[in-house]
Amino acid sequence: MAIEMSQSLQCSESMNKPDSKHRRRLKRRSLVVVALILLPLLAYIVWTNRPLSSEEQRLVGRWTIEVEGQVISQTCILHNDRLGTTTLGGTDVNEYDWSIRGRQLIFVPYQYRSQKNSINNLYQHCVLVMNSIALQTPYPADRPQLYSMQWIDDDTLKLTSAPGSIAPTGFTATMHREPQ
Repeated sequence: MAIEMSQSLQCSESMNKPDSKHRRRLKRRSLVVVALILLPLLAYIVWTNRPLSSEEQRLVGRWTIEVEGQVISQTCILHNDRLGTTTLGGTDVNEYDWSIRGRQLIFVPYQYRSQKNSINNLYQHCVLVMNSIALQTPYPADRPQLYSMQWIDDDTLKLTSAPGSIAPTGFTATMHREPQ
């Protein structure tokens, strides 16, 4: 009788303990969840902290943009963190990310700038960065403005809209560096 009781106790104890297969499954699921949370954050850190190329360093600063056929010029500021702002007529301000790929200058509207400190928007931004790395496209997934670049001199750059750009075909503009 004592043997039967100890066997029934062992049996009931083994029912309450999760088996090792179940524990391994739980560990794997936990690792997947942690990875899904950490990978976008890591991608964001890596993507945004990559150093500027020499060509990108050359563009950092304040520029005046003259668009052919327009009377009003635009002021453009390209920062060394790849963020930029363009002001048209002193009131209309556009914010975007910028970069150079090959011989193209790329402007991508940055839709989360005003709510950058929001955890939800940071997460959304991280996911967009992950997607852009995986798909090798600019982020966020808006249609970018693509321009072929031609340096006229050290302080003057001619831009021409490139295929696939949201800018109209044949669009040209000239950027002049403003004295510091």
